[in-house]
Parts: sequence; structure tokens; C-alpha cells
Amino acid sequence: MSHPTEPENPGNGANEAAHAHDDGPLYAQPWVRFAVAFALLISIFEVIYHAVALESAAFYKLTHTLAQAAGVVLEPFYDRVTVSSARVSTNKFVVTVDYGCDGIQVCTLLMAAVLAFPSTVMQKVVGVVGGVLWLQAWNVMRVATLVAVGGFDRKLFEPTHIYIWPTLLVVICLATWMAWARWTLSDDELA
Repeated sequence: MSHPTEPENPGNGANEAAHAHDDGPLYAQPWVRFAVAFALLISIFEVIYHAVALESAAFYKLTHTLAQAAGVVLEPFYDRVTVSSARVSTNKFVVTVDYGCDGIQVCTLLMAAVLAFPSTVMQKVVGVVGGVLWLQAWNVMRVATLVAVGGFDRKLFEPTHIYIWPTLLVVICLATWMAWARWTLSDDELA
């Protein structure tokens, strides 16, 4: 009668699969390098945003430009649209583009993800420049719709301003980064 014996290689399939992906120390893993680079970049961008950008002439120029662009979007729908500095007003409601409504933080979120992701310099340039322009176009729509929503029903303004648009911009940012990252990968890497 034969007795059961232990296999020569006592490892099981799950352990072997886990070790197959162990390419060295944790800090050498691509996802760890991405996460660390992303965290460092977003931290640096936040410090620059709060310490430098908010009080700069460029910040005021940006908010003025966003207000002007929102005014252009609103003009076909209202009898009177006025833009003064960073303030957009219609005959029904007024919105001032200020800290937090400038779209910079969602843009820096995208920039940090693009810069941290392994890709070529040209791919990074396309991701940063194209992504920032895309997100700021959405931010212009945000300002315009906030003016419209506030004029339609003031009770809807606060939740739209505080919850809906910020969430939507983060989702758009994430989708933009995912589309860009997919574009940077070759077909071999996706297989």
C-alpha cells in the first residue's frame, strides 16, 4: 500500500503567484514610486497655491479671465451680462470667481498625476497643457452654471456650488488622467 507523500515543492499556487510579482523591495515597485511622487508633487503644489499663487497678480488675472469666459457663455441666454473684475452678473444673480472657484487645485491634482506617471517628456507636456486647458474649460462651465442656477433658484446654488460641481470636477480630472495614461501606454503594455 502506498502512503501519501508531501510534494517536492511545498509551495502552493497562491504563494508562487504572489512571489512572481515580487520584483524587489517595496520602494522599487512602480505603483509605490508613483504614489510617493504624486504625494510629494501635490504637497508642493498646495504649498505654492496657498503661499504664492493666491496673492499674485497672475491669480487675479486668472479669476478675471474665468469670469470673462463665463460671461461669454452666458450672453446668449440673458438680456444683460456684466463682467467686472472677477464678478459675473446677470439681471438675476451675481457670482464672484474667487479662491476655490479658480480651478487651480483640480488642475494641480491632474498635473501631479501626469508628472508622477512613467511617460515621456512630450506625453507629460501633452497631459499637463491639454489637461489644464480641458479642466479650465469645465471650470468656466461651472461658473456659468452657478450664475444660472443661482438666478433660477437660490436654494439650489449652495449644494451645486459646494457639492455637485467640486465632485464633478474631480471625476472629470480622474477620467482625464485615466484617458491620458491609457494613451501613453503602448498596445503591448495593455495586453
